[in-house]
Amino acid sequence: MLVMAVATAMPGTLVAQERGWVWKAPKPAALQDADSAITVAHAYWKSMHPQLKIGTDEEWHQTYRADLVKGTWEVAEKTWSDTHGAFVIYIEAQDGRLLRATYVD
Repeated sequence: MLVMAVATAMPGTLVAQERGWVWKAPKPAALQDADSAITVAHAYWKSMHPQLKIGTDEEWHQTYRADLVKGTWEVAEKTWSDTHGAFVIYIEAQDGRLLRATYVD
């Protein structure tokens, strides 16, 4: 039985080799660190609300934090409490696209 399973699996491997399929390592994430995630979040927010004064990039780095959770950067205010909600931006780490921007109470 075991020999048949190996023999059956081999043609699939050979076909893959004949077609030129080669395993490649995944590309590195576009946003590899928290500083980059905060910079991108600031740019997204600024582009969505150009009329608002939202602070400089340096100010965002002082008042926001970024946590990587299952491939998604969660950029939120550092001073999140029960009396003061927080603005949170979710960004895909792999390609840097905006997933969601929300205010959490």
